[in-house]
Amino acid sequence: MVDADTETLYTAMLEGSITLDRHGIWYHNGDVLKHKRLAQFLHRHVVWDKELETYVIRYGKGRATFSYDRCVYFVKALDTNTSPFSITLLDDTSEELNYHSLRIDSAHRIYCTVKGGHDACFLRSPHQVLLQYAVSDHSLYLDGSNIPLSSYGDHE
Repeated sequence: MVDADTETLYTAMLEGSITLDRHGIWYHNGDVLKHKRLAQFLHRHVVWDKELETYVIRYGKGRATFSYDRCVYFVKALDTNTSPFSITLLDDTSEELNYHSLRIDSAHRIYCTVKGGHDACFLRSPHQVLLQYAVSDHSLYLDGSNIPLSSYGDHE
């Protein structure tokens, strides 16, 4: 449930430019969004809009477009005590890590597929945990299997 203050802030944000950077940090009109609950709200309401063919923030009947760099979903935690490993996203949802969806870009950022086909970027902490399983620059050893990391399209 969204409280009235968060809903008011969300409505006000529809008036300005919204940006999500490659570290999962929200900006409003160029300034870092410091209201933590509003940032969490935005992460929870990012969806693909078929009509606009882009990601939007959708809440009720409202829809706000925003700029982003490659990903709109981010892995904030990696649980290695499950098989397969479990990941938690910035929107606080969790799911099994699909090992065969793991990819790496030329800057050594690691990505996976989440939410039925969308890219997610590993943030620093889970990235470092995953690197403990590296057997080469493009391969991980997970659950007794060698998992190759395919290349993530470099389009910077």
